Amino acid sequence: MSEQKINHEDQIYIPGIKNFIKQILGLFFWAFSFFALAANKNKLLLLCGLLIGFISGYIYYTTKPSFYKTSMVVIHSELTKKTYAEILDQLDKLTSAGSKQRLADALKLPVELAGNLLSIDSKNINDEPLREDTSSKIKQPFKIIVELKSNKASDSLQNAIIDYVNNSPYIKRLKQEQNKSYIERISFIERELSKLDSLKNEYTRFLSSSRISATFYNNAFNPTDIYIHSNSLVNQKATILNLLNVDGTAISVVDGFKVPSSPQTPSLFIYLLLFGGMGLIAGFILGTLYEAEKKVNRK
Repeated sequence: MSEQKINHEDQIYIPGIKNFIKQILGLFFWAFSFFALAANKNKLLLLCGLLIGFISGYIYYTTKPSFYKTSMVVIHSELTKKTYAEILDQLDKLTSAGSKQRLADALKLPVELAGNLLSIDSKNINDEPLREDTSSKIKQPFKIIVELKSNKASDSLQNAIIDYVNNSPYIKRLKQEQNKSYIERISFIERELSKLDSLKNEYTRFLSSSRISATFYNNAFNPTDIYIHSNSLVNQKATILNLLNVDGTAISVVDGFKVPSSPQTPSLFIYLLLFGGMGLIAGFILGTLYEAEKKVNRK
C-alpha cells in the first residue's frame, strides 16, 4: 500500500463535520426562536400560569398542617441496626390516617396521643438511613426521628416507642433469658463471696490464736489466693450488674426528645417560588403546544 493511499484513508473529512455542526446550531437557534415566539405571543397564558401557581402555593401553605421535628439518640445491645430500622419502618406505616387505632394499640397509648405522631424515621449517628447501615456491631448509637402535630406529651411518646421495640416478642424473650442468666450468676458469686468471707474470718481467728508464725504456711494453702479470688469475684459481679442494669434492654435512651417550641415548616416564600415556577412552566408548555398546533394547521 502506497504512502499516498494511507494518508488519504487517515484524513478527516472537515466539510462534513462543519455541515453537521451547522445543522445542530441551526436546529438549536430555530428551537430557541420558536420557544421565544411562543412565550412572546402567549404572555397572558404565562401570567395566568404564574398567578395560579402563586395562589396554589399560598393555599397549600395555609392548609398544610405544621409539624414539630425532633429526635432521640439510643444505643442498642442486641441485633443489628438494619433490624431496628425494619421494626421502626413497620411502626411508621401505622402513622397513616386510617391506622391511628392500630398505632395506639401498638404503642399502648390513647388514640388522641398516638395521633400526635405523624412519622417515624431512623438514621445512624452520621445521619445516614439506618436501613442502609450494614454494620454488625452492637452497643452503637443511632437516632430515632419523629414528626409530631404538637409539642405536647413527647415524653409519653418517647417511652412508648422505646417500650414498643423492647417488648417485641423475640427481643423480650431474648432479654428475659439473658437477664435470668445474669441474676443466677450474681447469686452464685454472692454465695461464693460469702464462703470466702467465712474462710477469711476463720483464718484470721486461727492466726490470732495460733503460736505459729503468721508468715509460715505449707504449699497446700496460700491465704493470699483467698483475697485474689474474692477480688476477682467482686469485679465479675460489678460487670454483670452493669450488663443487667445498663444493657438489660435491647435499646436504651442516651438523649431523649427535645421538641422545639415553634413548628418546623418551609416559609411562604419557598412555597410561592415552587408553585409559581410550576405554574409558569405549565403555561409555557401550553403556549408552546398552541403555537405548534397553529404551525401544523397552516401547513
